[in-house]
Amino acid sequence: MVNQISQQTISLINQIIAGLIVIVSLFLILQQVGQFLHIKAIDDCAKISRYEKDLPEENAKVFYPLTDIYKTCLKDKGY
Repeated sequence: MVNQISQQTISLINQIIAGLIVIVSLFLILQQVGQFLHIKAIDDCAKISRYEKDLPEENAKVFYPLTDIYKTCLKDKGY
């Protein structure tokens, strides 16, 4: 009788631990996905909202961000 209760208790504890591991894992995965989407939104908006200027005397191109378009893009994406 005592042995059966101990096995049931151990089984219950193992199930609780497994459930907690699954919950923590899902939380961490969702955090990483959220961070990736945020970085991707920043990158996409930066590509959309840039102004290119040629500097022939220096043989270079300079890219300027268009702040209002950039901010609107991020706002539209929810950031």
